[in-house]
Amino acid sequence: GGRLQLIQGGAELALGLQAYEEVYAASWKEPEPYASFIPGLVQACAERGWLRLGIAWLGDKPIAAQLWIVASGKASIYKVAYHEGYKAYTPGTLLTAMLMQHVQGPDGVSEVDYLIGDDPYKKTWMNDRRERWGLIVYNPRNLVGLFGLLRELGGRCVKSLQRRRKQPAE
Repeated sequence: GGRLQLIQGGAELALGLQAYEEVYAASWKEPEPYASFIPGLVQACAERGWLRLGIAWLGDKPIAAQLWIVASGKASIYKVAYHEGYKAYTPGTLLTAMLMQHVQGPDGVSEVDYLIGDDPYKKTWMNDRRERWGLIVYNPRNLVGLFGLLRELGGRCVKSLQRRRKQPAE
């Protein structure tokens, strides 16, 4: 009763987006901070021919979803999620395999990129890993720079405290 669906736009787009949002809500992922961002991104990508939205279904229920963006010979894996209750079926793995075949076949991409994160499952699919580093620079000698620096340091302190709270006591 399972099937995999690839949506690139057209009449299936609204149902695909609804399925994506249902899966995302049932996954381990934090809710999106801006509810209209993903629908807008999906619509914009579909209009340009960049959208590859994969949905894994079990009967009439969506159990996994992946949002890929394909442009300029590169596939960027933007979002992946699966319904926690159907983890044993490995719907994410099946969906990734289908999308990999599509982007390397008909789409003819030369590169597939998971973008950010070192999640262990990514090693299964990728041959190479690239590190990206960024610099944040502020000039504390002026008011704008000082404010930016204080905001950055404050944010890091808050994140550090949040991580400590989540760690189990020994």
